[in-house]
Amino acid sequence: MLFAMAKCIYCQQERPKDSYTKAEHVLPQSFGKFQQNMTLHNVVCDQCNQYFGDKLEIYLGRDTFEGQLRFKHGVKNGQGTETSPDGTTYVGQFQDGKHGGQGTLTLPDGSKYIGEFANDLPNGQGTFFRSNGSNEQGEWKDGNGYRTTGTDIGPDGTKEVGSWNRDGTKSGGTITWKDGREYKGEWKVVDGSIDLPDGAGTMTWPDGHKYAGQFKDGEMDGRGKMTYRNGRVEDGTWKGGKFGQATTSP
Repeated sequence: MLFAMAKCIYCQQERPKDSYTKAEHVLPQSFGKFQQNMTLHNVVCDQCNQYFGDKLEIYLGRDTFEGQLRFKHGVKNGQGTETSPDGTTYVGQFQDGKHGGQGTLTLPDGSKYIGEFANDLPNGQGTFFRSNGSNEQGEWKDGNGYRTTGTDIGPDGTKEVGSWNRDGTKSGGTITWKDGREYKGEWKVVDGSIDLPDGAGTMTWPDGHKYAGQFKDGEMDGRGKMTYRNGRVEDGTWKGGKFGQATTSP
């Protein structure tokens, strides 16, 4: 049987094509990689690859002047892994020593962000999974959600499903409290706390009464209609959660 042959571009030896099986070493990863680079394929024999990996990469990456500077200052480029003293782990791309590009950041409590990074922070498209079951996906800026959607579960069990926009556009969705209240409509984003009904929406209570209308800072405020379980209706202007003037039916 005749074997297909190929010439190695380094040793210039003719070898069977099954001698070209390893990932080809062109430059050590310690100097970084280009996203649009062309990759050699089946032109460097396994013997030369082994030599580059065992000898040249270690020398170029550590013993040259640039390699020593990068090692000293911890400058990373390309794919890598970084673990902080608190247990936070980043696996992904580095740019000039910082998290940059696609990556996964896992926090000590198990929460995890998967997506794009820039300057060590989530920037671009990504999804954050919290250890309590919350999730938020969309656009991120400097480590914070900018235009995102998902599910947020508060410490007291309050659950929000909707959108959070920090660009001035309206946010909203559904808020369900543990006491049985439910709100559907627009809300004001409050970082670190339950968002506040704000704008047009509908609130229902466990005992059956229902309000549909305007809200402001979490309270009924503006034009709205309250319908009680016994059939009584208050339809008109509300202020600070209290009914003002208009029509009231028995």
